[in-house]
Amino acid sequence: LDVKAFAQAGGRLSGHDSLLKYERLAQEAKGLHPDLLVDWEAVGEVRTALGGMGQVWLHIKVQASFPMECQRCLTPVDVPLAVEREFRFVADEATAEALDDESEEDLLAMSREFDLHELIEDELLMA
Repeated sequence: LDVKAFAQAGGRLSGHDSLLKYERLAQEAKGLHPDLLVDWEAVGEVRTALGGMGQVWLHIKVQASFPMECQRCLTPVDVPLAVEREFRFVADEATAEALDDESEEDLLAMSREFDLHELIEDELLMA
């Protein structure tokens, strides 16, 4: 995904994917319930910051049920997960690292080949 072009166009993407499309999530699920779905939406925008500079932002919203094993009865149980996050994109990794400590928002490096599905998977794994 070309994040800058996506944000400049006010882009909106959404999907209704199989849990199996996300390799690390599927591994964590251990085959308990492979037919579960991940619903996601991504919205890009350019916000004008102080000084008139446009900042590239990506808002994601993800909902899924994740199969886990109940610690009490040891049977499979589907646990609902919901993630809603905003990310500001900066020129490169060095800029993201330099601004990370002083910035309240989550920063990511700009890329023309940004992997949106990997970001969605990362956020679900951390939820």
